[in-house]
Amino acid sequence: MGAFLWMNADISWAASGKQARDIFARQMGKNPISAPISPILGELTITGGEDAPLLFSQNDAGEFAALTGTPYAEKFGSAEHLPRQLLSGKCNYTSLMGGFALLSGGALNVTIQADKLGQQHIYVGAGGKVISTSFLATATAVGGILNVQALREYIFNGATYGGDTLSDQVKLLPAGASVKISQNGAMVTDASIVQASSFSGSFNDAVEATASILREIFAGMLSSYGAIDTALSAGFDTRLMLALLVDAGVSDYAIHVYGAANSADVMVAKTIAAGEGFPLVHKDKTRMDALDSDGWQDQIAANYIAFDGLPPDGIIDSGTDLASRRDRAAGGRLALNGGGGEIMRNFFYLPNRRYRVSELLDGFYRRYAPSICGADFDEKTYRANFAEKILKAVGLQGDVNYLLTRSDIERIYPLFRGRFWMDANTSRNMRFGRAITPFANPDLIALTSSLPYKYKNYGRLQAAVINHISPQLAAYMSDYGFNFQQGPDWKYKAKSALSLYRPTWLRRLSYPLQHGRMPIAEAPEGMEETLWEENNLSEYFDRQAMRDPAQIKRLMTTNYVTSQLGLK
Repeated sequence: MGAFLWMNADISWAASGKQARDIFARQMGKNPISAPISPILGELTITGGEDAPLLFSQNDAGEFAALTGTPYAEKFGSAEHLPRQLLSGKCNYTSLMGGFALLSGGALNVTIQADKLGQQHIYVGAGGKVISTSFLATATAVGGILNVQALREYIFNGATYGGDTLSDQVKLLPAGASVKISQNGAMVTDASIVQASSFSGSFNDAVEATASILREIFAGMLSSYGAIDTALSAGFDTRLMLALLVDAGVSDYAIHVYGAANSADVMVAKTIAAGEGFPLVHKDKTRMDALDSDGWQDQIAANYIAFDGLPPDGIIDSGTDLASRRDRAAGGRLALNGGGGEIMRNFFYLPNRRYRVSELLDGFYRRYAPSICGADFDEKTYRANFAEKILKAVGLQGDVNYLLTRSDIERIYPLFRGRFWMDANTSRNMRFGRAITPFANPDLIALTSSLPYKYKNYGRLQAAVINHISPQLAAYMSDYGFNFQQGPDWKYKAKSALSLYRPTWLRRLSYPLQHGRMPIAEAPEGMEETLWEENNLSEYFDRQAMRDPAQIKRLMTTNYVTSQLGLK
């Protein structure tokens, strides 16, 4: 909930600064305030979310503290009190969890601090002349040229990585970093990267340690917020969130499930809801996903503003996605997302050994067919750049041949994929109201990345944690052929082994083969011609060779975004 835009004096007076101000107002126009800073420092605008209050406090000396995003802190009560507690010194940055930006200071100095994992994305433009939670406002203010590496990452994987964006002049502020703004400009100080903790206990010890951290997370979160909205599906993560809510004694929660009526997610969720006696909202998004052939241009323009240009699935959407996110945050509810729960499992389905970065790229980040990439695509350079970003995310340096430890691999999911793909969703959800991804937590990452491989494999640990917290909820069947009281059986292990023991060189071939068998996707009449002509990216992609509908949506999205921002 909430957002901010800071521009230095030069940018704020320029024409591009006015345009950025207009974009920001269109995105986050609810109850904006101007922070009490000297014009020498430029201007700082802070606003609440679409359905959440502005978290701001100011004392008689003109000092202020503000929070955007969705922060929480145990023992400090409602989140609305946090700015005042921060200003008085009763609470400090180290006490805060969740995704947020902390802004504090006075007339001649301002400090902006990112949350520990960078869940609320903060953009830095032109080396520190503009800083904002809005990519569109930042890119509008500083311009730039198209970052082709980032363009390809987004088309292939649904996100830009390593702090890059589509503009070479706009970067993400590193996780946990702080920016001090004074008359001398803006100075960024990086933070330390989460490391694996030291664990040497039994499996039961691991279950209890994991459950203890999770209970602490939910205690802090629930002390700051009241009404909850959460999903329920047939998998691990949403069941664990529900178990933790019930365990904490929460009664005011809304539960939803998405999918076709005969899907496993819907059938399992309905069984649990009926057995436990709570209402369940079911929405089949597949029946609402068609864009109106007449009104699609207005809807895409609305998606562009609301989703800050580049959501993971693109902006070629009927408005269903936007409406569902707004519905979840309506009335001040806290929308929970189970993303990040994968850290309690063997997410990459890799056997227990060391891997070169190139093998990780082959096994998980080879989501493209060379035929779509255009004549100028240098795959070796693309992979080298991507490998460097992966290593940097976990505090390492090297190239595609760097040999990763198991602990390194376990941290890559939360600190790389989680930071740049998952948190892109979390950050956008915060635009509409209160939103938290509770499993994205530094203490939980430190613990789970240190646990023995055999504890996490096949979902064994997470199933046991669910059963430890709520045996009653664990007893319901999952989509994996077992309930979480029993844990993974031999049938599931045998099925999983097909993925687990498939070598990475073979996985590398999977997507190109799948792509070749995909039918050609059709767009609503007039849409493709219009979007493709607006800022033709044929230098980088062969649209006629592209068959993956998700990638086509992202290609059309980038055509639209780069056209609006003038990125070439």
